[in-house]
Amino acid sequence: MTKNELLAVAEQFGTDAKPSMKKDDILALLTEDGVDDALIASALGDADDDEAEDFAPVVEVEQAAPVEDEEDEDLVLVRMIRANNTYEIRGHKFTAQHPYALVNVKDADYLIEVDGGFRMASPKEAREFYS
Repeated sequence: MTKNELLAVAEQFGTDAKPSMKKDDILALLTEDGVDDALIASALGDADDDEAEDFAPVVEVEQAAPVEDEEDEDLVLVRMIRANNTYEIRGHKFTAQHPYALVNVKDADYLIEVDGGFRMASPKEAREFYS
């Protein structure tokens, strides 16, 4: 294995090897960083000596599901009518002092029909409560 190959492997694995270092010193740094012979061999693969400096790590990134923006969703006003002082559900927090919240339609359906203790509210009702 050439010095250039070792430098390329060190760069690929994030080891701080300098071109002025000896091969043995580069190998020692790689070993300190947990890079063993098997990893070095897999990094070199079937590459020719001319391609040794062109190694780039291959990282597969799983795409995250697109996040739905609440501004794009229809929001409705619901009121907690249960006797709890504080109740948190589906990322919404209701308290006795703040029993109203704007939630998306899916959450409102769940709160009213499944969980219970909530009802639809009008904006006028909320304004009167907070004034």
